[in-house]
Amino acid sequence: MWRGTGQWPDHRIGVYEAGTLRPRHFVASRHPVCAVEPHPGLPLVAVGTGRYDDSWDFQGELLVVHLETGRVTNPLRKSRQVRHLRWLGDGRLAMLLSLEDKDGGFRKGFEPAVAPDDWLSVPSGLVDPDQARHPMIESEPATRSPRPRRLGRLR
Repeated sequence: MWRGTGQWPDHRIGVYEAGTLRPRHFVASRHPVCAVEPHPGLPLVAVGTGRYDDSWDFQGELLVVHLETGRVTNPLRKSRQVRHLRWLGDGRLAMLLSLEDKDGGFRKGFEPAVAPDDWLSVPSGLVDPDQARHPMIESEPATRSPRPRRLGRLR
């Protein structure tokens, strides 16, 4: 948690108590939030972050936040903008990743779905976006400054 000294990170994700709005955890992100998807049965939330860097690349992270402990992992091995997320009925997390470069990243992406052995202890670097290629799909245009979605109650 930020204690009021040093520099406040540009992009933050807050986890609060549902009844009292007391802060539980703050997560610093290097990139703006693009997507937030609570797990339907576990105390987890997947957060997709990213942006176009104004030169060539779409950079970002997939942050899996444990709501009780505050533990954060990034299952992506390489930086890639994560534009959309959805939990599938079989426990996998589907994510829409931007292409690496600007030639196709604004309107196209690919959608891998991952399923670690245990989401509560998902390891960092589990998914290599370059190895997880799936057919390209048309998508909503990537924006330079995505607007975060605010969640009322996770449970």
